[in-house]
Amino acid sequence: MKTFVAIVALVVSFTFAAAAAEEPKVLELKIDAGTLGFSQGKVDAPVVIGSIEDLEEVIGDKDLRRAILKQVDLKTRTLVYFAWSGSGQDSLKPRVEDRQGGVVCSFTYKRGLTEDLRPHHRIFALPRDLKWEVRHARG
Repeated sequence: MKTFVAIVALVVSFTFAAAAAEEPKVLELKIDAGTLGFSQGKVDAPVVIGSIEDLEEVIGDKDLRRAILKQVDLKTRTLVYFAWSGSGQDSLKPRVEDRQGGVVCSFTYKRGLTEDLRPHHRIFALPRDLKWEVRHARG
């Protein structure tokens, strides 16, 4: 009986592990954006970074590039770098959705209501084959 329970538990854990491995994961990288300053970028026009050369071109700070590369493998992931200046209450949230056309990561931007101008820098690592889009929240 104990052997049967152990086998069932093992099969269930492998099933959950396989399902988790198949699900595309969107990772937000932890960065110290203090050296990046204010940006003239637009939240709905992020920069796509697919190689180390792209990273060097976009991020000038060598220590920040090193910190990014410790968190992600650019052979399997693409970086989507959002840089904009706006309200301190601005928010950007990723959400992976299963649609008829396949799996898509929607980044939803919500404009803040305060009039304080703040720099925003967010970098997300996506599986290379994951489609993505930027949406504006209503309201």
